[in-house]
Amino acid sequence: MEEGGAAIDQAELSAKSIDAVLEELIQRVLLNLSDKDRQRLARLTVFNYPFTSDEARIITPGLMPRFEFSHLIRKGILRQQDNIFSIHDSLRIVAERMINDSDAADLHSKLGEWYQAQILKDFEKEGAVAYELGFKWAYHVVSLSRQDRFMKCSGSEARPRVA
Repeated sequence: MEEGGAAIDQAELSAKSIDAVLEELIQRVLLNLSDKDRQRLARLTVFNYPFTSDEARIITPGLMPRFEFSHLIRKGILRQQDNIFSIHDSLRIVAERMINDSDAADLHSKLGEWYQAQILKDFEKEGAVAYELGFKWAYHVVSLSRQDRFMKCSGSEARPRVA
């Protein structure tokens, strides 16, 4: 059987675990993306939850999601419902290996700062904070902390990118 021009060896796949087969098939799909789409997807893996166009623009200023995400949407890699985008967890887990640690830390930092500003603005205006904003802010702060600890323990600035 051929997928995206590469032959798939059924016997080789059947000898592997389901998780290993799933990961290999996802990697093949990701390798068939253009470099630009792989870079976009890698940046979007910092979201482990559905995100809006505005949130995506925080990590990619000047981004026009409906246009620039169209290839990923057509290929079923990115899902869209109105102004909400999401990546299936299995795809996100494999694709997040395409971004190096320092870039991921930078994106988590930007998002953490943005959510913190939104929380402060909402609190000043409403006197309350939406649970969802608090959750998203906390996720990025914790993720940034993990990235920093990993980079210090490994003695490297960045994990190599997977092409």
